[in-house]
Amino acid sequence: MLRHVAAVAVAATAIGGVGLAAATAPVQAADPAPVAVASVGSLVVHTNQPALATETVSVAPHGVGNLLAVAVETKFVGTPAFTGASISGGGVATWQKALGFLTIDGTHAQELWWGVVTTTGTQPLTVAYTAGATAGTSQSATSVDVQEFSSSAGSSASWSFDVAGRVDDGTTTTVPTYPALTAASAGEVYVGYLAIPSWVYRGSTPGVVYQTDARGNQVVYATSVSGTLAPSTTGPSQTFTSIGMLLRAAADAPSPGPTSSSPAPSPTTSSPAPSPTTSSPAPSPTTSSPAPSPSTSSPAPSPSTSSPAPPPGPATVSAVGSLVTHTNQPSLATETVQVRPRAAGNVLTLAIETKFAWGKGFLVSSVSGGGVTAWQRASAFYTRDGTHGVELWWGVVSSPGATSLTVTYGSGSATGSSQSATSVDVQELASSSGAATVWSLDATGRVDTGVSTSSPTYPTLAPTSTHEAYVGYLAIPSWVRKGSTPGAVYQTDARGNQVVHLVSVDSTVTPSTTGPQQTFTSAGMLLRAT
Repeated sequence: MLRHVAAVAVAATAIGGVGLAAATAPVQAADPAPVAVASVGSLVVHTNQPALATETVSVAPHGVGNLLAVAVETKFVGTPAFTGASISGGGVATWQKALGFLTIDGTHAQELWWGVVTTTGTQPLTVAYTAGATAGTSQSATSVDVQEFSSSAGSSASWSFDVAGRVDDGTTTTVPTYPALTAASAGEVYVGYLAIPSWVYRGSTPGVVYQTDARGNQVVYATSVSGTLAPSTTGPSQTFTSIGMLLRAAADAPSPGPTSSSPAPSPTTSSPAPSPTTSSPAPSPTTSSPAPSPSTSSPAPSPSTSSPAPPPGPATVSAVGSLVTHTNQPSLATETVQVRPRAAGNVLTLAIETKFAWGKGFLVSSVSGGGVTAWQRASAFYTRDGTHGVELWWGVVSSPGATSLTVTYGSGSATGSSQSATSVDVQELASSSGAATVWSLDATGRVDTGVSTSSPTYPTLAPTSTHEAYVGYLAIPSWVRKGSTPGAVYQTDARGNQVVHLVSVDSTVTPSTTGPQQTFTSAGMLLRAT
């Protein structure tokens, strides 16, 4: 069986501040000091075989403000694909998913989650799986691995997501690797999960601790990462899959004294996450009241304390042009689409479908070009019919103008029958913040129940802020009409499937449409612009 890899890096920085040197000088935020991070205890592991609807692990987090990093693997031999739906408990109030994907072999999924401890002591941590978890054979299985970390900021630590990655190309090797991740700041923590069908040795990457889980897969971590880290190990020649994420820790800013301004957070930049959390930009430095005029002999008053400006609110979003759509049948190893992004700071959204009738299942390996420097995968899954994959991607435009966008598919894309196919749909969005826009992923969802209906729906998604953009994809075997959901724009792609977008979502939305009685699959994501 194929197993998988997860990596987590945690960057630690403390927010500092300085008092006013003179009554006329603006307050400047001091560079943040590193926050030291350490592992707490050893890996907590658990597995279920056959898979069950839920999996409960007993954990005992040691301190409020600590971080729990969780790697989840699912195996669905003889069952519809399933993944983790949610995590609860473990002393964590709010769990965040950093990354999740279905592996190229078509029978596994991997995920990374993280959460900050609010309640210590022994308690259960429960992973709930999606439908299909209990519908498989005795070979279906799940595993949950938990590693705790603490920081020198203690209970005041503020943890945030930096970047995630994966390695899943189907290559056979004696040197499996974890994702190469680059820390945005010094002192981050890398945690990795590696899944293999056989076994591996403990690796020798400096600073990396290697541990083995209940299914013989491997979990690694390194607690002080600066620059780029790509852990590796060795073993017999075999395929492998790995997943990883970087997280960083910062100390909450101290309360301002009576003669100093509130310190501004350091404007460090991280890669966007498949997680829905977003950091607000640092407030502008505040300026104290000027000293009195020289015509008075009174001493200059102490500088008054000024409050930092509130963080900027969400920008308004608008669609740019219409849908650009492309298809290949039979499928090829790559698919190139001609696009013309209008402006730097805009976002390109992609809906990609793969069809592998009588062939090996395959998903997207990478996306490049299109005027985008770094593409982000929001969602990917194999459909329950066993012959399709659906993905949503997004990327921020850095180079506008006519260019090509290339999607590279995993192995199997060029080995199917004449019925194998792929499609790529591109929609550009702009925001009122222009080139300074910071785009981030808020939420994703999917509908893939196998139920036949005349009213297919897109995923129900709830925004965490106002003016968010919803992008959805609906795959059907027949046809559908343009729906009537208020504010939704419905477009048909090159394969007769449907793409929808809404540009000002303030509350929960469930786009829908109508057509003949049929099964369907849909995926959706919410993006926010600031």
